[in-house]
Amino acid sequence: MIARLRALFALVAVSIVLLAGAAPPAPPPAPAANPALEVLVPQGEPYAIIRPLIDPLTRTSSFNAVAFSPDGKTLASASSDKSVRLWDADTGRERARLKGHQHTVRSVAFSPDGKTLASASGDNSIRLWDAATGRERARLDGHQDVVTSVAFSPDGKTLASASGDNSVRLWDATAGRERARLEGHQGSVYAVAFSPDGKTLASASLDKSVRLWDAATGRERARLDGHQDVVTSVAFSPDSKTLASASEDNSLRLWDATTGRERARLEGHQGPVGSVAFSPDGKTLASASTDGSVRLWDAATHQEAGILVASDHGTWVSCRTAAQPCWRLDDGRLIKLQDANKQLVPLTPAGDAQALSIHVDSTTPIDGLAGSVLRLAVRVRNTGTGRAFLLSLTPAAGADRHGWRLAPDTLPFLDPGQEAVLEGQLHLHADNTNPGPQMRQIALALHQAYGPPIVLPSVPVNIQAPTLRVQDARWLKTGDTQAIVVNLENTGAPLAKAVFRLAGDGLGDVAPAELPPDGLPTGQVRSLSFGLSPDAKPQALKARLAGMSLGDEKSGSFPLYDWAFADVAVSPPGIPWLLYGAGFSLLLLGIGYQWVFRHPLVLRLTAAPTALTELDPGELAGAGKALARAGKLGPILQANQAHESWLAIADRASNAAPEARVAALTERLQLTARAVKSAQPLWEIELGDDFPLNLPRLRICAPDADSAAADVLNRLGTPSEVTLIVGSSPEQRQAFHRLAQQRGGLLVAPEGKALTAMLLATDPMDALARLIAAHVPVTQISPYQTGAGVHKQSLFFGRGALLAQIVGREPANYLVVGGRQVGKSSLLKQVERLCANKPEGRCHYLTLSSEDGLRAIVEALGLPADATLDDVLDDLGRRAEHTLLLIDEADGFVEAERKNGYATLQKLRALSETGQAHFILAGFWALYRQAALDYQSPLKNFGTVLTVGELEQDACRKLATEPMARVGISWESEALVERLITETGRRANLISIACDAALRDLANTERVIRAAHLDNALNGNAIRTAMLGWNDLSGVKAESRQDQITVYASIGLDRFTLTDLLKLLDGHGHHPGAEAVQASLDRLELAFVLAREQNRYHYQVPLQRNLILMDDVAWLLKEALRGASSSDT
Repeated sequence: MIARLRALFALVAVSIVLLAGAAPPAPPPAPAANPALEVLVPQGEPYAIIRPLIDPLTRTSSFNAVAFSPDGKTLASASSDKSVRLWDADTGRERARLKGHQHTVRSVAFSPDGKTLASASGDNSIRLWDAATGRERARLDGHQDVVTSVAFSPDGKTLASASGDNSVRLWDATAGRERARLEGHQGSVYAVAFSPDGKTLASASLDKSVRLWDAATGRERARLDGHQDVVTSVAFSPDSKTLASASEDNSLRLWDATTGRERARLEGHQGPVGSVAFSPDGKTLASASTDGSVRLWDAATHQEAGILVASDHGTWVSCRTAAQPCWRLDDGRLIKLQDANKQLVPLTPAGDAQALSIHVDSTTPIDGLAGSVLRLAVRVRNTGTGRAFLLSLTPAAGADRHGWRLAPDTLPFLDPGQEAVLEGQLHLHADNTNPGPQMRQIALALHQAYGPPIVLPSVPVNIQAPTLRVQDARWLKTGDTQAIVVNLENTGAPLAKAVFRLAGDGLGDVAPAELPPDGLPTGQVRSLSFGLSPDAKPQALKARLAGMSLGDEKSGSFPLYDWAFADVAVSPPGIPWLLYGAGFSLLLLGIGYQWVFRHPLVLRLTAAPTALTELDPGELAGAGKALARAGKLGPILQANQAHESWLAIADRASNAAPEARVAALTERLQLTARAVKSAQPLWEIELGDDFPLNLPRLRICAPDADSAAADVLNRLGTPSEVTLIVGSSPEQRQAFHRLAQQRGGLLVAPEGKALTAMLLATDPMDALARLIAAHVPVTQISPYQTGAGVHKQSLFFGRGALLAQIVGREPANYLVVGGRQVGKSSLLKQVERLCANKPEGRCHYLTLSSEDGLRAIVEALGLPADATLDDVLDDLGRRAEHTLLLIDEADGFVEAERKNGYATLQKLRALSETGQAHFILAGFWALYRQAALDYQSPLKNFGTVLTVGELEQDACRKLATEPMARVGISWESEALVERLITETGRRANLISIACDAALRDLANTERVIRAAHLDNALNGNAIRTAMLGWNDLSGVKAESRQDQITVYASIGLDRFTLTDLLKLLDGHGHHPGAEAVQASLDRLELAFVLAREQNRYHYQVPLQRNLILMDDVAWLLKEALRGASSSDT
């Protein structure tokens, strides 16, 4: 943030000079006291050298909006963190942070006298602030959607606002009262501006038009059409005669403000233009774009007169005209040239190597947590006679980089006699499986633009990771209640969040156990309780414990660890362990301290701790106080894995006023509610991709305490969205529940205990999903996704070995190969989710078969809208942070590369070898052929080849049962689940399709999937369609025909070898050669049609084999052989 502001201040300073038409002053001989304000021109390179290099510069993240105060002393910025910040324009120091908005702040504007600041926000409101004190003066409500822009009239009496509700509103800036509503736009309005004479108001809209309004009467005077995309900004010239507009069609347009006639179209930006402004004298126009540049235009000739670009790193470059040199502050990452080897290298100023004195702050061992970032500092003094350029820290040549990665900063220059501190961010990681402490020697070198690197003394770093061991395990049994309690000790770094699973002979299906909310701190022991079913009978006093870390959401790090403990000894429930059993019974039955207080809730909950979730939400606060007095609150909460703060939230969610009730509910769900315009108190929440059901959003109705249930439901009508009704008392909740059940549809009105169960659940979002599923027909909220890759975390199961190979280790290239719909996309999207919060780099998912996918990556990187994949790769080479690009459906791309000489793949490979970026490509036969068989392809030895095959058996069971359980559906027997897994050959998408079809086959009142439902699902059109396409895998006619011959000739065999198949084909007079037949077997294996064990093949999916056998296979084989014979001749 500060780096961007510094760059912005520097650009503003240069812009002021440029707009005045003067050349910038000569640079000072030594750095100024405040480098943020220094204008550095190392050589004053000619315009002809610098200007052509600007268009492909590293793009920047932008502020939502900035505005100078009239006296120029204060800069206000609007931020996505819901705040407005005031900065000292001279020093760059933050003076105040104004908080109050509940959503992104999108626009700021100072009043003409500088005393008032207006801000517009995504919370649908406008706020007026005292610019001197930062105190909020007024809140202006009225818009029904995001407020996108605000502007004061020249006399300061009127404030105009634009909104996503398609309207412009005029407000009395003193009283805060709405004066007028201007309507006419057919889409969201993005910008408003008053003419300097105050007579006209201009507005820009999503409907691609600009409208001019009479500022006094609010009457529309003209509509200006011409832009081909959203109009984002408008500005009047100082004389009010010309209006400039900016658009996402990458252009600017100039209009006659009186007649509305278009005067000129200014083109040159490589991306959407978001802002436009005139200089005070009206001679120059400035425009800002997502292409990362500010461009200056001659308002008379309409020609480009200059360009300014700032990066995220605080560096910038400015070019005014061809007659003047370019000015820049560059650390080597901003402007680069291609060298003789076609590699991008910094454009360095003329100079030579300088003598440097170096001091490493610490060479004693440093402790650091895996997944964390350490700061390394090296003090450097220039003892030479000239300026040293582009100083940075890098790993020393040949350094062992296992366990660490360096993200260095670069110092643009260091003058003789000057001293500076060079910093690098050291990203630490540990082994994924059974991690433990590791000592690593960090070997670094200091580079400058000229001369050899200087090797620094090694810095020892002790990388700490959670180190777990099983202290003991006990089998506790009381009546029909039994559990195995495992005490887990951590002798290493703290572990924030992890889930563990227990397995063993006779244990049956054991639900996983998570660590308590405080995790497992260093040197402490936590108990994991695994409840067993009453009929579980452990066959041996040994168990297997496995665990996986879930990451630390607060810190944003996500180290993926897993642990495996074999042969965990379990103590039987006999003497002396009967003492533990007795203690367990005392806890469950409430013997002991239960008699200290005779409060009914204390007695009830001490006897049955889980009964806490059966209380009405309104009883929870009182129950908490009674339990606290009896000393029972802690154990009862622990038994329910609940927090004391949740009791207070539940109380507010059930008894408070409507708005406070919804606020409490969304606080527990960790979501944000948006008020919906309605006859009833109605809010809406976006549920996000992690929600277990296929439900994007949920509406919440929180009626007033005195509202009758029938009246509220009548006013709601038949909702088109799932609507949760939260009453304010037990009686009101019961009334809503009864009527909602009678009406059915999309109404969810829980009784008190159902609401409590959700509010006290360890995972309230999962509990909300169960609550919705209990009321809404499952056909409308099926939890299964049956195509396009799994985009919900809750629907991704298994692939642990592949994920462990990819995530959490040193970045590397991978080629993920497999047939269509076997799980490649799901795997890549899971990698994207796991990498999303890693602090050391960026991760982007791209589908090359979809133009929209490429556009998404182009937008994410801030490139021009028409950027190609080559542009993307060029941009990645200039980025400071490491980038992981996940390229899905890459077959068409690599095949085109083969035909075009591998130009892009060569660049991709060269880029990955620098360590700047790495790539995971996913595809099928074309990718596999180049990676494994084509020795001319850059993909040969490019990365590790990973094959996506069948899903793990345990993951298959979870996929078939856990999403079902979330919607209250169960299987009639485990045998049906096993049959599903066997028939589908453990192919994940077939399991999902069959489960979805079985769900949709249920009647509204059915909650059990029986054999008939599974039969219908396995024989339905959906699953049959998913198994098509095997007969045209490569798109090459000869190869497809050979695949058909291979299948039709071998489909009747249980198992066969290559030799068996060749003999069989010889008997049919078909002699394609062993190489062609082996390639066919490889394709069919990758496509999940065949499986191979010890060089013997069999059909992977019994369901697919049976489907093929239903055809006249002999006739099909004959036709395929005839086709092959005719093509040969």
